Amino acid sequence: MITDIDLPTNPGAKTYSIHALADIDLDLSTPGFVQRPACGYNLNQAITWSFTPSPASALLPVAGAPYKLKISSKTNSHAGVFQATLRNAVTYSTQSWNPSISFQVTVVDPCLTTVISPFTIGTVTAPMTYGVITQEAGQTINT
Repeated sequence: MITDIDLPTNPGAKTYSIHALADIDLDLSTPGFVQRPACGYNLNQAITWSFTPSPASALLPVAGAPYKLKISSKTNSHAGVFQATLRNAVTYSTQSWNPSISFQVTVVDPCLTTVISPFTIGTVTAPMTYGVITQEAGQTINT
């Protein structure tokens, strides 16, 4: 008889910046959902991800790998704070469990949250120039 299903290790809160050079790849398969005691019974499992609020377009379950979640986006409107939940509907013989873990994922738009420190450009008189300032949005200001 199985007495319980242990949870995967909770990864804790995660923060991801849109346009980051590296995605966040979470793998909760070690140890995964584990039967207790460890009897090696063949369990029927249905592992699913859910997100609140939904849709959470930057949070991508990995096809064929139910314990994996990729956090990735190049779209500014994907920013937000989400609760990610990994659930497992487990059955064995006449027993059933529905264990789950949840954690927060904050997806930030660095174009909205980056603080630009004030700076001063000295006096510019014609025909002098101090160079070019290029903004994130691709607009160029000649100074």
